[in-house]
Amino acid sequence: MIISEKKSRDREISNILDNLSHDMTENSRREEERFLNMYPNDMEATVLKKLNHVSKGTIFHNSFRRVKSQEFPDLVSEDTKCGIEVKQTKGDHWSTVGNSIMEGSRVDQIDNIYLFFAKLNSPIMYKWKKYEEI
Repeated sequence: MIISEKKSRDREISNILDNLSHDMTENSRREEERFLNMYPNDMEATVLKKLNHVSKGTIFHNSFRRVKSQEFPDLVSEDTKCGIEVKQTKGDHWSTVGNSIMEGSRVDQIDNIYLFFAKLNSPIMYKWKKYEEI
């Protein structure tokens, strides 16, 4: 069987993001108060730390870094040309007020971008989706 490298990477990052959602959910249940009061910068740092944990043994392990505050997406892996935009809401809905995503501030060389969204309202939940599918 021949599988293209791109499809293999897409499947691998999908698995990682599924595992990230599960891991973040488990941590949120144990430390709900901390997560409910989390600021966006803290969420990005937490997602990055957990992302590196759940990606062990993959090409994505320790490849992501945070970018400057005004760049898009928030986390990038230049090695794999992949990025993750982290968003959150404290409401009981899957939307955020305003749009801080600016294509003009997009990091060069990033082909695949995913949105990782946190709903910080009890019960805390996480979802992810390819940016192009939003």
